[in-house]
Amino acid sequence: MDGEGCISLNKKKNGNHGLSVKIKMTHLPTLQRFQEIFSGSQKIREDTHARKNGRKSGWSLTYSAVEAVRPLLEKIEPYSVTKKDEVRSMLLYISLLPRTKKGQKKVLSERFYQELRELKRYNFTGGKN
Repeated sequence: MDGEGCISLNKKKNGNHGLSVKIKMTHLPTLQRFQEIFSGSQKIREDTHARKNGRKSGWSLTYSAVEAVRPLLEKIEPYSVTKKDEVRSMLLYISLLPRTKKGQKKVLSERFYQELRELKRYNFTGGKN
């Protein structure tokens, strides 16, 4: 997950945010094994864009429901290195959602959206992780 995954809050057209954990790779059996371990109804999708451009076919597996993302992140958190701060941030966000008043959810989501963006930028530029 550290090298092939993405943890994100995505802005929707209505101003809300959707959470997701996506793993992309070219080795389908690895994704299938990951899907077996972390279950859920998520489907593995082929990245047809890569094949059209003459590259090796890629595959992706996306978890987007809180009920699927929370247990996944809780299980991988002790083993995360590169994405440890992102995992912890998303777990904190998920834990705060039920206690946040309806009118404040967009504010909370935007705060964590910006935090995840900053963590990605920091990790990409050779920060502490």
